[in-house]
Amino acid sequence: MRLLNEHWQVLNHLSVRTAQIIKELAKGLAEDLQSFSSKIRGKSVLIKASTGYPKPPPFTVDIAIVKETISICRELGAKKINIIEGSTALDGARAIANALGFDKIEGAEFVDADDTPITKVHVQDRIRWEYLYLPKIVLESDFKVSIAVLKVEDGARFYSGVVKNLLGIPPRRIYRGKRPWARGKMHQSLQASILDLFRTANFDYGILDATLILHGMANIGRKQQFEKYYFGTDLIKIDRTALSDTGYEQAFAPFTKYLS
Repeated sequence: MRLLNEHWQVLNHLSVRTAQIIKELAKGLAEDLQSFSSKIRGKSVLIKASTGYPKPPPFTVDIAIVKETISICRELGAKKINIIEGSTALDGARAIANALGFDKIEGAEFVDADDTPITKVHVQDRIRWEYLYLPKIVLESDFKVSIAVLKVEDGARFYSGVVKNLLGIPPRRIYRGKRPWARGKMHQSLQASILDLFRTANFDYGILDATLILHGMANIGRKQQFEKYYFGTDLIKIDRTALSDTGYEQAFAPFTKYLS
């Protein structure tokens, strides 16, 4: 996990301002999620946290936000909380999560999307895929939350947010392409694949961290301080609003032909 150690000191993501932003986010989340207590109390919660690379924010989501979400769900009486991720790097998802400190979070268990039982699911109103293979836990969980960071490609050709975050769920052993650590088949007609996955996985809630925006996508790039977050039930609206607010609305354009 050399890369994690190299970048951790540079990003200084535990600044006083960041701590204040997370405190404000936690208060807003607690108030908003209260309205979903019937879906959470005594039920299973699944969190898809963006932790695909062994690097700190903004390459991955801030662990403090995940901890706050788990704490709120526990207070609302969640019976079981799981965190799911599938690696997009040479390192396995569990090794990356452990390096980022996710193995030390109380009240939740980590699930490696590449090493858990899967099932074949028919895609309703499909764009590309007639069927998708997904971890069973995705379909069996009662309340599902996508927690992601905002990443924008150089030139704003595309972006990653709470919707694209779900791309870490399909098992690599099914969707790998030429590179064994990636989901190359999903990246063919990428936007269509993402929307098929989004509609099939049926996530209930999204939290987008835009306190630091990554320019460059994936595991390389530069950071831009923005100091804002977004959350709610409409994941597509969350992404689109964040891109509009940050001045990168054109990055959403590749989705629009499928959403009209």
